[in-house]
Amino acid sequence: MRKAWIILLLGILFTACSRPPAPDFNISLNPPSLTIEQGNNGTTTLTLTPQGGFSGEVSLSLEGAPIGVTLSPGSIQVTGPSALPTSLTLTVAPTVDAMTYRFRVRASSGNINKTADLSLTVDAPTGTETLSGVVVSENAGAPVAGSQVRLFRGNTLVASTITNP
Repeated sequence: MRKAWIILLLGILFTACSRPPAPDFNISLNPPSLTIEQGNNGTTTLTLTPQGGFSGEVSLSLEGAPIGVTLSPGSIQVTGPSALPTSLTLTVAPTVDAMTYRFRVRASSGNINKTADLSLTVDAPTGTETLSGVVVSENAGAPVAGSQVRLFRGNTLVASTITNP
């Protein structure tokens, strides 16, 4: 009787240990950082690697991205065991502030959720600033000759002019 229990226990352990891995996948981005001008778009490649026989639709989204940054496509279809590279397009609205953002691309299917870090530097378009104006004397009500007006983007001097009456 004791021998039968041992054989039964070994059979249960063998069955539990020999189960195939659950369907899953991993993701990566290349490159993991982009620089995009306001009002434009850029691309990175998401590589999804299925594991354990995973197949099906995977939804893609941005997590923690600023408002005005969008991602396409919104989903991909996995049909085989090979790694699946997919070109992702990030579009940056003209209203997104010029700075560096760190957020994640999320890939979800059922109860499987994976993320990959992405760094996005948003640049302001060059050559679009307009500098105009006149420095007026409070007492005279006329332009002050030789006054300088400067336009900065961050700490960088973009344009400068000197008034002439």
